[in-house]
Amino acid sequence: MNEMGCVGVGIGGGFVDTNELHVIKCDDAMAGPDKDKWKEAVKEEYGYMEMHKVFKHVLRTKLPKNVQMVTSTWAMKEKANGTYQARLNTHGYEQRDQEHYDGSSIAAPAANDMTIYIVMVFMLMAGWCGHIVDVK
Repeated sequence: MNEMGCVGVGIGGGFVDTNELHVIKCDDAMAGPDKDKWKEAVKEEYGYMEMHKVFKHVLRTKLPKNVQMVTSTWAMKEKANGTYQARLNTHGYEQRDQEHYDGSSIAAPAANDMTIYIVMVFMLMAGWCGHIVDVK
């Protein structure tokens, strides 16, 4: 039986400027001339997280003594189309299964259109069938 793996993050790309691939640290972004645009990007991302109830606000004083708090950092990117993107990333190495997340129900698929097309062509060439699954 042959095994195949596909990596698709850079396939098809469409990058006009490779600066889009570089993540900027939050402190550096906020110290630069585009500080207001970065603040707006953070505000927008934070608004999305609140809207989707990604987290619950808890005062540090209300946390039990034996709880380890998971820290996070903002990652900033200026897209090729000129938009400013901010993403909040937790430090995953601090997380513990069944305490901070359920390890049996995690998924983080990241594929662009070209990756899907390539996998579909491989499926056709190999005579495989596939199933479409929409996870919400």
